[in-house]
Amino acid sequence: MDGMPSLGLANALKDSGLLVAGRLADIYGRKYLFLAGVIVNGLASIGSGFIKVGSVEIAAADPQSHVALCVIRAVAGLGLALAMPSAFGIVGVTFIGHKERTIAFAVMGMGHPLGGSLGQVFGGLIAGSGG
Repeated sequence: MDGMPSLGLANALKDSGLLVAGRLADIYGRKYLFLAGVIVNGLASIGSGFIKVGSVEIAAADPQSHVALCVIRAVAGLGLALAMPSAFGIVGVTFIGHKERTIAFAVMGMGHPLGGSLGQVFGGLIAGSGG
């Protein structure tokens, strides 16, 4: 349980990144910041797959791997924090009509919790099958 405070800190860091990313998207362009965020998240997610943290006993015996996993997941979260405000900005200017824009924002608002919960389920199934 020693790693739990660091995970909470990583989540707070991601939330603070959301505040800055919206302004950066206005300055440098939504498209570029969205692509940069997705690339950072993708590379960090791939990198986290190479860190071996087996069970709690192994993580206690090798704390560096646990710290590395927390750090690389924080980087992945910052990548998404860069991409999210840009994505909402892109949707806001892409859909002109009020009805279409409302539907697009509703789909985006629904996609985050749905994707997060399904990702947890499928991740657990893959991890449980030894993959």
